[in-house]
Amino acid sequence: MRRLKPVFLDVKNIGRDGKKTTVSIPLRVDLGKQPHKSTEENSQDTNSSVEQDVPLDDLDKQELSTQQQNRVLSISANWEKVREKLLNSYIEEQHLPDKINCVNCQKSIATTRCEYCGPRQYFCVECARALHVNRNKFHVLEQWKEFDVDEHITNISSYRLSFFEKLVLCRGLKFSIAQPVPARDVKASFEKAYWRLEPTLPEDQKELAAATLRSIALNYIQRRGPRPPKALQQAINQLRRREDIVITKPDKGSGVVVMDKTEYIRLLSDASIKDTTKFTPINTERPKTRGRPPKHYHPLLQKEKQLESVVRKILPKPIADTVCRKGSRLAHLYGLPKTHKQQLSMRPILSSTGTYNFALAKWLEEKLKPLSLNQHTISDIFSFAEVIRETPLNPNDILVSYDVCALFTNVPLDETIEIIAEKAFKNNWFNETHGLNLTKTGLTELLRIATKDQLFQFDGQLYEQVDGVAMGSPLGPLMANVFLCSIEEQLDRNNKLPSFYKRYVDDTLATMPNIQAATAFLSTLNECHPAIQFTMEIAENNKLPFLGMMIEKNGCHLTTSVYHKPTDTGLLLHYQSHVDQRYKRSLLNTMLNRAYRLSSTKESFTKECQHLKRMFTKLKYPVKLINSAIAWYTSSTIQSRHETPTELDAATQKPVRITLPFKDQKSADTVRHQLKDLGRKIGTDLQPVFTSRKIEGKLKIQEEKPALINHQCVVYTFKCDSCDADYIGYTTRHLHQRIEEHKASVIGKHLREAHVVKSIHKTLSEVNGYFPNDVPQTLYDDAKDARSSIYSEVQEEGDTVPALVRRQIIDLFCLHNRCQDELAL
Repeated sequence: MRRLKPVFLDVKNIGRDGKKTTVSIPLRVDLGKQPHKSTEENSQDTNSSVEQDVPLDDLDKQELSTQQQNRVLSISANWEKVREKLLNSYIEEQHLPDKINCVNCQKSIATTRCEYCGPRQYFCVECARALHVNRNKFHVLEQWKEFDVDEHITNISSYRLSFFEKLVLCRGLKFSIAQPVPARDVKASFEKAYWRLEPTLPEDQKELAAATLRSIALNYIQRRGPRPPKALQQAINQLRRREDIVITKPDKGSGVVVMDKTEYIRLLSDASIKDTTKFTPINTERPKTRGRPPKHYHPLLQKEKQLESVVRKILPKPIADTVCRKGSRLAHLYGLPKTHKQQLSMRPILSSTGTYNFALAKWLEEKLKPLSLNQHTISDIFSFAEVIRETPLNPNDILVSYDVCALFTNVPLDETIEIIAEKAFKNNWFNETHGLNLTKTGLTELLRIATKDQLFQFDGQLYEQVDGVAMGSPLGPLMANVFLCSIEEQLDRNNKLPSFYKRYVDDTLATMPNIQAATAFLSTLNECHPAIQFTMEIAENNKLPFLGMMIEKNGCHLTTSVYHKPTDTGLLLHYQSHVDQRYKRSLLNTMLNRAYRLSSTKESFTKECQHLKRMFTKLKYPVKLINSAIAWYTSSTIQSRHETPTELDAATQKPVRITLPFKDQKSADTVRHQLKDLGRKIGTDLQPVFTSRKIEGKLKIQEEKPALINHQCVVYTFKCDSCDADYIGYTTRHLHQRIEEHKASVIGKHLREAHVVKSIHKTLSEVNGYFPNDVPQTLYDDAKDARSSIYSEVQEEGDTVPALVRRQIIDLFCLHNRCQDELAL
């Protein structure tokens, strides 16, 4: 068979920042005559070579005979089938060059791009020119042929993802692309760093620090960063605008799951709020009570007031000030799909960071953590791996693991709180350990308000979780551990625990003499409490996966190695992600450290290193970087074995970290070097921390919350209508609360001193209820009854009240939810 090599067109300088990319595009392909075919068959085959064929590019340049015109028409009529066959031949048999760009390695994209090609041309000149014109679009999409864009995406929705949308998602939701860096973010970061730095500096160094930080910030702002890839940005925006789908990560492993929003809400409802014994809906309407209703009402504000009244009654003022948060956010419920299960379901998770009781729960968890530990609990998997390697076993024992079904949502709260209170005040341990003077009743009340009746929002509706510990609460693991510890103590008193028994939250590892004993112990566990149920897994061939380890029984000893679950896709931080290079190197060292500490033999560590090399190579990490990281870690680990550990200096000053948006690596290294020089001059360790925007931040579900409780952690400004004075402030509280305080402090002081402003109360007391101006009497009566703190401008006695003051009074009653029509002048 005669086959001619394709002719290629090299389109150079496709890219940015001085990088050159060569795109090889075959222009002409002559398959030649096929062997073992008759002349008649070859004449009927439209894919065979015909010397009289004229490329379609030259149709306008030549005069064709009748025979040639008929031949061209025949070719055009059959071109769709011929083109598909030709593409299949070159793509599936990999006849295309190895270093090929994205355009001609995907059949669906290639066929749509090649609209003007003839049967003897794989890509025509027009397509090459279009590629060169759209070089910004294809510049970042190099070598699509080397990976499958569908590998990490599970699309169970009715929406069909486009190729560029798949390309956005295939690297995971933690992937970052280049984004414009707003100047205000950089300025705010440096200003916040100076706030922290100023109290520690002497007077002669404050000006130097301020001037240097200002110069570094301006230089960083002026640096030109890379532009975001247009094709990927458009794909992200298109996915973001779709309200009928939900993009999230799976419950196990890494990857991306695309679901219909209706199905997502249905499954999450079935797994959570439909259980009326644990969740109840909350009415958001203002309650009807006697007297004047509160000015601002929301159930979250009522929860804040309730928590503050309880905490300030029990805890000392310094501690109460830290745990009572007024600018709290409303928790929301979301779910992770269990795609690894045969029947699709959801794992409900409550996002409670920054909620009204989060700080109190964090404080209690820190103080009560020792009560959740006993001789059977595992603090971390690394220390556990060292312990089981040194534990001798009976050669006839078998390995068994036990797991608790839905532990967090099934923990009996009231019973667990009583157990914690009993342990905390046994021999007055809690007060003596932490230097407090609490009572048992006070601690019980704090635990209840920190865990019970958790308020959250789901699909625009408010709910309370009245039973069970919410996943996401700092007290969740502590409550679960305390409850299981009480069960273990009860079994230990009755001598029902096996000789080897270790537990990490809801996963337990034990050794049993035989299967019958393991089954009997499972029945014992399930009879301990009606709220929880256990499942069992027995080792196969003396091997049992447990907490990311593969535990193997060899005679009387246990060996460990790294275990990869079937759901593990190996999707970690991609090398092409737009983040600081230090994070990528740190990820390599972290995975190597994990492999070393979980591997009991040199062979298992070497095997895991080979796995890591394959995994990181697939993530586009340079082989040289991977090999150097392995060599450095191996040498440093061997060296650390022969060195005595050095004690850390307690007087070492903590570094001042400056969080900055990542622009590019060169700019980041420059800022890091400049801050290091400044730190040497002022005697402070300045460390920049560069952050990048992940695509999950743009694609997550937007839960709309009321504006009244959704304006906190803001920078605000007041401008005076009568002069050029203004006031800029920052608050972590609810904005309406801070505004009310300002009316009696900063704003009120300015109005009294600069514009001779009097309060309505003072004005009414001076005129004794009589008004010689054109303001209606009823309006002032309402103002007197409302006892407002709004200030009105009143000129000297005898002058009329200006229209501006009337408008301010009307605004006052609008804030009090009065009817606008009744106040019209």
